[in-house]
Amino acid sequence: MISALWMVLLAAAPSGWEKLHEQPANQRVLGAVWADEAGWFAAGAGVLITGGAGPPQIKALAPRWIVSFSGASRSELFAVGWEELILRLEGTKWIEEHLVTGPVQDDRRRDHHLLEQVTPLMIDVNLMPAAVGPWQALVRHPDGTWQMLPEVPRQRVLLLAHEGPKGVRPAGCALASWRWVSKDRGVLACRDRRSFLFEGGQLAPLGRLPGVCKRLDRPHQHGSDVYTRCGGGLWHWDGQRWQRIAIPSDLRDYAVTERCLYVVTERAVWRRCQPEQPNSRP
Repeated sequence: MISALWMVLLAAAPSGWEKLHEQPANQRVLGAVWADEAGWFAAGAGVLITGGAGPPQIKALAPRWIVSFSGASRSELFAVGWEELILRLEGTKWIEEHLVTGPVQDDRRRDHHLLEQVTPLMIDVNLMPAAVGPWQALVRHPDGTWQMLPEVPRQRVLLLAHEGPKGVRPAGCALASWRWVSKDRGVLACRDRRSFLFEGGQLAPLGRLPGVCKRLDRPHQHGSDVYTRCGGGLWHWDGQRWQRIAIPSDLRDYAVTERCLYVVTERAVWRRCQPEQPNSRP
């Protein structure tokens, strides 16, 4: 059971973490990480790092800036960021599928051309990958091209991306945050700190968030467990209560696999894993 496997992590000191990579002081900062059993990716301002069995491979991307990864597996993995940057992993290579070119026309908001997540959403009657940010929404067609939506459908997709489906909010809930964690699952928090997992069209309570948490920031679901950033730390819902995980300071992003937890700070990638249990493989 995943919760049992993570009991040691929850009580562990940050000193038990393994540093996988560290950026030199004069290099760009990090802000995103993704991992599976085969390896990991980390990225930030002008840099994309691939980790696995050998030494990390560093690719310069300047001036491109990745802010997050999205995807349950490598076959559907995207990286998104500033200037509507969208990269897709194809085999071992990252393919740039979209980027704003030329002068940015609308500079009224600094984050106007920021994309923060790729998630499958129902667009009319079709389930399509949608890249969304605070103000923008693009959809991916089967040929790999991305389309900027007109104003009315764009607002509809942004509402679905940021607030979830209509009618799922619990009674008396003023929404603090919503995030899709898969094509049919989402995690939401109310301003009174109640939190819920939306799955199969139903809401399951996750308990009240800790007092330091006003919202769920980049939540992840792994099996029956839910993780989230909030209050400057990393928290884990084990089915009974929220518990803070001891991690290296300066958390920017994190990733969860079956055995390991990855954390990226401003200049480093960290990992802590449970020992393999040969007689109890999932």
